[in-house]
Amino acid sequence: MPLVGAYVRAVLASGGQRYLSKNNNNVLRLPALRRAFPKAAILVPFREPLAHAASLQRQHRRFVAMQGRDPFVRDYMTWLGHHEFGRDHRPFVFDAEGGARIAARDPDGIDHWLELWVQTYTWLERTAPPGTVFVPYERLCRDPAVWRYVAALAGIDPSAGAPFVEAAVAPDVNADRDLAAKAAALHHRLLERWPAAPDKAVSAA
Repeated sequence: MPLVGAYVRAVLASGGQRYLSKNNNNVLRLPALRRAFPKAAILVPFREPLAHAASLQRQHRRFVAMQGRDPFVRDYMTWLGHHEFGRDHRPFVFDAEGGARIAARDPDGIDHWLELWVQTYTWLERTAPPGTVFVPYERLCRDPAVWRYVAALAGIDPSAGAPFVEAAVAPDVNADRDLAAKAAALHHRLLERWPAAPDKAVSAA
């Protein structure tokens, strides 16, 4: 990624000290990003899967309605390459079999988004390079020590961050039971990656 590295250096040359990239497409290229930026802090937030899937489903429905009222919204999102939600929704395809499973599920239903959650985090669990930190959303909202740890990893002052407020989303109880169990097991594995005592991890860093 020589062009990406040159772009980031050009941005920082204007006086910045940190370059923050929040891009959903990054999930497809974390190893390449690590090679291009060996000192970068790679943070992957994750959330309780049913709540996350419900939030994604709600966003999708919101964009479908918005684009129905104003077709320009769909055109604009397509021009920008944002296909996460709406009438031009194009989910990531990590492999042909997984792509077929996602395509078989209606994006208006919770199972489509839960399947996408499982496939995305399974891919990240398998391909994230060494040093990648999976950040549990609920703990970030509830435990100040989690934010202090994340801030230390990023080299920023934790006092500059506003408190995180956990969003309340009622998960759909009609989700596929086998899929929900698979998601729960993956979520548990991701939680096990988090340090048991983040405050001690900060002091040791």
